[in-house]
Amino acid sequence: MGTWDTGSFDNDAALDFLGELETPAEIAAMIRDGGQSADADTAARVIAACDLVAALLGRPDPAMPEDILPRLGDAPHPEAALLAEARRAIAHLRARSELAELWADGDDAGWQAALDDLLARLDPDAPYEPKGTSAAPAGVILAHCFACEQGIPEDEAVTLEHVIDDGIIYATMALYAHRACVEDRFDPPHWNADGTPTESTLAQFARAIGVEDG
Repeated sequence: MGTWDTGSFDNDAALDFLGELETPAEIAAMIRDGGQSADADTAARVIAACDLVAALLGRPDPAMPEDILPRLGDAPHPEAALLAEARRAIAHLRARSELAELWADGDDAGWQAALDDLLARLDPDAPYEPKGTSAAPAGVILAHCFACEQGIPEDEAVTLEHVIDDGIIYATMALYAHRACVEDRFDPPHWNADGTPTESTLAQFARAIGVEDG
């Protein structure tokens, strides 16, 4: 699962869930069916669903893609039972899930703070002050290039992945980059005929992020 920050929507699994979402009922179903999951991807989807519940409560994450709520139409105001179920799911996933274990080896404090913020937004009695956020330029995805750290227009973006599989742990590390940055930083050949990175490019990427000896 590609992850670039600690927020509910800062990972590929969450964005996949948003892309597949068609009805408000699917939000509650994700929380109900996945709230006790130990799988990292499912946990990320559940957290995104919980954040959508907060948004329907009028307490959105400013990083939430702007097209989501309009797509849901006249979604009902979340009932108290759904709010409680969302809070229970977060409490479980932050304590007992593969996702929690992965964050324990990374920016755990940042992830825990993001979950605390989400829990507060799921409490209608808690103080809430909307956070300002600058709109992303047209065509820029909510990710940054690992090489130059700038936002990436969609038509210039490429995903670089490195798979870790030692027989015990299987994980995928994925980061975004500008195609131009890949071509500037790594030796050719850069691309396959279909535009995906060559094995040589991915090997150089792995060495660049320090996960493979070169």
